[in-house]
Amino acid sequence: MAALVDLVFSIKWWGLARLMDAERADQLHSARVKQLLQEGEQAFASGDRRLAHETWREAVTADPYNEVVWLALLRVLEGEDDRVVCLENIIAINPLNVEARRLLRRELGQPEMPARARKPAPGPAPAPTKTAPRKASTLSPIPESREHPLTALVRGLGIGLGLGVLGVVIAVTITIVQMLA
Repeated sequence: MAALVDLVFSIKWWGLARLMDAERADQLHSARVKQLLQEGEQAFASGDRRLAHETWREAVTADPYNEVVWLALLRVLEGEDDRVVCLENIIAINPLNVEARRLLRRELGQPEMPARARKPAPGPAPAPTKTAPRKASTLSPIPESREHPLTALVRGLGIGLGLGVLGVVIAVTITIVQMLA
């Protein structure tokens, strides 16, 4: 009986330890991204755009869902396609980033949106304009779906608590069976 209770508690603490390890890894990862952001900022301030570009690209690779990193990288991108992919990624991370939407429309040669959108007057649609083909970007779009860190934490807590509750139920059941026998 005591061995079973020990097993149950070890399972519960093992789940908690996994959560704590994941949180520590996230903190170390976050610290590395912050360091890369600062190094890129220093390189950019000193006029070394190439080094800033390389540093911020490394930060984007480390944390592709960090809007701040993409915004920093946007400052040193020169190719139109790279800028478009960068802006699309910023909007994918934060759909409410109005400035990124405005810059993307400008990069794509689309007209600026007025402060208040008005319904177009009825009439024939304007003829589509032809644009020159764009060269391929060296940046990658961020993956479509990503689990939010809080979702992972809640799931981890649920698993840990679920195992703990299961262990308590088993221990209580065994105790009741032993008392009835």
